[in-house]
Amino acid sequence: MEGGYRRSRRLVGMGVVLYMFGLSYRAVESFLPLLGCRGSKSGVERDVREGGRQARELHRQAPRMRVRVLGVDGTGAAMAGQDAGVLFFVGLGAGGRLIGVEPVHEEQTAKVRGHVQRVMAQIGAEELSNYLKRANRC
Repeated sequence: MEGGYRRSRRLVGMGVVLYMFGLSYRAVESFLPLLGCRGSKSGVERDVREGGRQARELHRQAPRMRVRVLGVDGTGAAMAGQDAGVLFFVGLGAGGRLIGVEPVHEEQTAKVRGHVQRVMAQIGAEELSNYLKRANRC
């Protein structure tokens, strides 16, 4: 509830998606009236935080995937209005199935290494490949 006004799940989802597309909390607050909805910066921030908590819980409860060879690649991207990066994890032995996406810039070597080690341990990967980079050099 926000000031006695209950927001629909659709409105909450719209605010979270707009934030994920790079709008600031304030920009999302300003955009919502264009949809005929009320909202506040703090409400959007609360929704994003709660959405992240729910996503982590769903991820934790999901059955564990097992992949022998893990493929990793990254790219720079603007996220939530800030310059950042994204790592993509793909199961090479699983037909190229996307395993996960982590918000970390490729140049942050220690963070990249930590994420890769964590994902490899979670899925039981025995081998690591950066095949995506080699394929893109053509």
